[in-house]
Amino acid sequence: TFVQTKKKTFENEGERSKLIASRFGIFLGLTYIVYASTSTIIFETFLCTTYGDDPARYLLADRSINCDSETHASYELYAGIMILVYPIGITAMYAILLAINREAIMDEEKREGNEDIRYLVFLWRSYKGKYWWFEIYENVRRLSLTGLLVWFSPGSVGQMATAMIVVLFGLKMYTFFRPYCNVDEN
Repeated sequence: TFVQTKKKTFENEGERSKLIASRFGIFLGLTYIVYASTSTIIFETFLCTTYGDDPARYLLADRSINCDSETHASYELYAGIMILVYPIGITAMYAILLAINREAIMDEEKREGNEDIRYLVFLWRSYKGKYWWFEIYENVRRLSLTGLLVWFSPGSVGQMATAMIVVLFGLKMYTFFRPYCNVDEN
């Protein structure tokens, strides 16, 4: 029967756990690949500007949408919720998974062959073990460059100054910690 076949497929819980971890790893990899573009699109919901003498504000990504309309206000509410779900939620999920597995990741001699943390490999492989957390910093840095800058007028001094501060702080982080395994990347 079907139930007996399923039981034979997973003779022990170890095989089942490996399968779940590999599928979860694929899910995590996909969230990582689309992280920056999805976050940018969510934050663009708040990016409005005026044109000429028209006092109405229009969405910069689609100039046919009036930012002062009730419809756009509902989209802003939805985008605000999605900020919690995706840019912040995904980063928090990565942080929790890395923190839970930090001991295994920090063991640089055994981490490459460790099947228990293989599904997180894209989050830690580039970094020295003691910098297991650095990809979280990198997500926050990228999020700052996409999300934080939306709250300033495009091309304004405030937007450029904020971007410069984020970039210079990032430069300082990279030069101070030198987190990469490969010396050339540092």
